[in-house]
Amino acid sequence: MIVNWNTKAYLLQCLESIEKQKSAYRVEIVVVDNDSSDGSAEAVEKRFPHVRVIRTGDNLGFARANNIGIRESGGEYVCLVNSDVEMLPDCLARLNEFMDADHAIGLCGPRLLNRDLSVQYSCRHFPTLGRLVCDALKLSRLFPSVRVFSGEEMKHFAYESACEVDALSGAFLVARREAVAGVGLLDEGFFMYSEDVDWCRRFHEAGWKVAFFPGSEAVHFGGASSAADPAAYGVEKERAVLRYWRKYHSRPSFHFLRLVRSLHHVLRLVSSAVQYVVRPSYRRGIAPRFTGHSACLRCVLGKQP
Repeated sequence: MIVNWNTKAYLLQCLESIEKQKSAYRVEIVVVDNDSSDGSAEAVEKRFPHVRVIRTGDNLGFARANNIGIRESGGEYVCLVNSDVEMLPDCLARLNEFMDADHAIGLCGPRLLNRDLSVQYSCRHFPTLGRLVCDALKLSRLFPSVRVFSGEEMKHFAYESACEVDALSGAFLVARREAVAGVGLLDEGFFMYSEDVDWCRRFHEAGWKVAFFPGSEAVHFGGASSAADPAAYGVEKERAVLRYWRKYHSRPSFHFLRLVRSLHHVLRLVSSAVQYVVRPSYRRGIAPRFTGHSACLRCVLGKQP
């Protein structure tokens, strides 16, 4: 299952990597195109005529588009893959074998690599106010190997051994269809972002394991769709965080969250302003960050940007 929005080059590369996979399983490929204007759907139909392309006619967001694909697909396993992912050899086969060996695993993810093949932080702790404070104060960046300061991302984890985790990055997920039938589809209230953490949490609550498996690897280039308008996607991410918190936490906790998220963006606005003054040569790159954090701060404060 691949959701695409104006990432033609990445999408074609992703499909090529899937075509090279060797597996005893029959692989069904479904591309759900969110009304791309770059000719993505046409390019797929021309180069990969056996791939099913579903045109939504509008940008429905990540969760809703994936749900369309899940409903239209068959098979024992459902694999959700970002268009900017390139699978490495035997990626799918190894994931399937790992899940076949433990029927209690409902959701699984491979080791994701950055474009330079360094390990990407794809495993997550469930968000807490303490972890968000660590991220706001950049303690997770200053002390990445210290578990208590690691924030939401598991930067202290070596990513060398298979284990159960709280949550996985939605860039590449394999779900057991039997589990999905009980847990339900992705929450379409999330347009983009946080739907993966929400889904993982629901798998846990339903008694299924959420597992990381480093024996299978893929490269996740990241930011393919969001590159077109980073500020807008930053706001969407902020909305997702707020919605997740409303869904699982009390009203007082939600108010504390808004304070923590406000602190996060205020500190980055101050940092950007200082850099803008003292480092003139970096101004071109600083200005967009300032705009983005300003828009996110307005969102946190309840003012629509």
